[in-house]
Amino acid sequence: MNSELQNQWYYKIAYFFIANQVLFKRLAVVLLLLIDIGFFWFSGVGLVNYFADTKNYQKILSELSKADNAIRQYRETHKPSDLEIISINKISLGNNKYDLVAKISNPNERWVNNIEYGFVVDGLALDTWSTFVLPLQEKYLFNFNYYSLNYPNNVELKIRTNHWQKVDSENQILQEIIVGEQEFQSERGHSEIKFSVENLSHFNFWQVGWQVVAYGGSYPMAVNYVTADSLLSGQKREISTAWNYDFSQPTKIEIVPDINVYDSNIFFRTNDLPVNLIKGIHDEK
Repeated sequence: MNSELQNQWYYKIAYFFIANQVLFKRLAVVLLLLIDIGFFWFSGVGLVNYFADTKNYQKILSELSKADNAIRQYRETHKPSDLEIISINKISLGNNKYDLVAKISNPNERWVNNIEYGFVVDGLALDTWSTFVLPLQEKYLFNFNYYSLNYPNNVELKIRTNHWQKVDSENQILQEIIVGEQEFQSERGHSEIKFSVENLSHFNFWQVGWQVVAYGGSYPMAVNYVTADSLLSGQKREISTAWNYDFSQPTKIEIVPDINVYDSNIFFRTNDLPVNLIKGIHDEK
């Protein structure tokens, strides 16, 4: 009985599939068609997204390139200008000795240049020295007592390294260090220049160097460098520098304070009030 019942169900199921095989084929075709449509749909969406992303990526690259060019152009237009060499001279001291002197200028308003430099005489490179050049400053570079059996025909100045330091604002301290009266004396193989200085700034200095250049007409005929210790705010003092040879009355004497006012290590404090506060002068910086 059970076997006959199972056979009846088998024949019914088989008859159903045979009778509807065309329908099943159509359903299979529709299903495959839907799968193909879905595949092409997702492929098309992916392709559209790819091109859209590629376009956005290219746009980003273009914007980055423009930004990079703008930064490069900004740096190019805002980089400091080179130091300018105003003059180079040699001063004969006798006995095959010479002082070499160059005058240079920093044309930049917001840049300090820390340099290493050296003179080159007839192709021979001399010792390297280091110094600084403040914004808009003119100063001298020296090489004292150069010895040569041959007269130095060609003297050049080489700036061997530059280290530019940008500063935020103009510093007026040097304008408040005043060089006053100058006195020249020369006799018996000895020459001397005395000059007074006054520190009208708020600051005390550990040490101040002074470049002294005596001119005969348009050319320097004697140069020297002297260092004064402990220049206090409000202090006025006399400084002198000497040569162990005679030279005539200078037509002009240039005295340049050689101090890096952007270096905080040059200052020191005391218990005394700064001169500007003592005199009731207000600093408008």
